[in-house]
Amino acid sequence: MIFIKKDKSFERVDNWEDIKARQNFRPKLDLKNQQLSDVFGYYDDLPDEIPCGKASCRAGHKKGFLVITEDGFETNIGHICGTNAFGVEFEELARDLEHKADFHRYLTALKEAKTNIFRFYQMKAKLEASSPPLVWLAHKILDMKDPKVIGRAAHQSLKRMAGSGDGRVHLAKIKTKEETELLDVMSQKSVDNESSTSSKPSFKDEVIGVVRFPESLLNDYDIALIFERDIILVLDELNKCNPDKISEKKVMQLGLRVFRLGERFKFIEDRFEKAKIFVTKENLKPLNIQINMKKAVSNKDKSLFSSFYKTLP
Repeated sequence: MIFIKKDKSFERVDNWEDIKARQNFRPKLDLKNQQLSDVFGYYDDLPDEIPCGKASCRAGHKKGFLVITEDGFETNIGHICGTNAFGVEFEELARDLEHKADFHRYLTALKEAKTNIFRFYQMKAKLEASSPPLVWLAHKILDMKDPKVIGRAAHQSLKRMAGSGDGRVHLAKIKTKEETELLDVMSQKSVDNESSTSSKPSFKDEVIGVVRFPESLLNDYDIALIFERDIILVLDELNKCNPDKISEKKVMQLGLRVFRLGERFKFIEDRFEKAKIFVTKENLKPLNIQINMKKAVSNKDKSLFSSFYKTLP
């Protein structure tokens, strides 16, 4: 995204080639004897890195400023190089321009989104009318965060999976005689068939399955939280506001959230698809087996998780 000062506002330029085509623009400029006239543009989040216009630098970056020297030459420069070349004057001009450019960007985003608000409401309605319904799925995820609903054992297991990103489910199984003897040999113990048969059985942990997308329980991926905070509340505020009459502070705050609306819709759509897989009998089957097979799990915990498990598709 590229912004160039135009009177008291900004003009948006969509292509870096348009900057390079400017008559006085120099993609490489020796700034040793150049004095700063103005910082007239700002660019951010470009698809490709642009080499710094300072001849002694040339490092690639996707964010920087457009400057014009007193000799009338224009070039692009990063924040550090701009400060090194022009000092405090550049710092102040760049900071002021960036703030004004952000204000213009977010004000424009508010006005464009206000014009297209019906499209956003359609996207919201599509999510709400999904199968299974988003609200139902969100409530199931809330249940899975509550040990009173799914039992303490299942809650602790799912919490660990979500935090580590590891959905593997383990179950202790008795080692075969051959496995025990091999382990004894590897640990340099003598194998006595008679004593082996009378000794206590030894166990090994075996992966019996994997629960997919356990991170759906984390707040950063919680579809209920994301939908309420980043979609519903933002659309409500956008619908009520008049971009030309709200304060600059409100433009900056709401504008940033509106600017990200498209990205947040894509994010929640992706997380919704993963949550649909997460909250299924098939996905949680290994955990259900583990809960029921473990002797250390109380009957109450087994009963609670079994009741919850039966409600899943």
